[in-house]
Amino acid sequence: MKNDLRAARLARDWPTIRDAYENGTDTIATICATFGVTKGSLEHRMRRDLWLPRSAQYASSRSLLMARIYRVMDRQVQWLESLEPNQQTEKEARALSIIVKTLENLTDMQPTETVTPPKQKKDMRDLRDKLAKRIDQFKQR
Repeated sequence: MKNDLRAARLARDWPTIRDAYENGTDTIATICATFGVTKGSLEHRMRRDLWLPRSAQYASSRSLLMARIYRVMDRQVQWLESLEPNQQTEKEARALSIIVKTLENLTDMQPTETVTPPKQKKDMRDLRDKLAKRIDQFKQR
């Protein structure tokens, strides 16, 4: 019985599964159900064989992630501005600097054809300058 299961696992059509993953629109759960593989084995193959990311979903999820991080960063700056100088701590400033660094890293990782529009870059520079000014004010206390 164990040999039958092992043979069935080895007989899976991984090139077809890979194509369904890289070029298809089905969810990972649907792909797993269709081909009778577990999510863990699919993810193992993805890492081991360096499968390409799901192109359309990958690009949109990155831009959505960047938009979310930008909103979080904006809220953090607004919250810091609303605090009195004696209420601000280094912890909040450090958290904001981590968010900014994460957003910068994501921006640097973007493919050249989806580079951030100039308006957003200006907004980012303005926010970065504003953040630097606030951190300087915090350090001077």
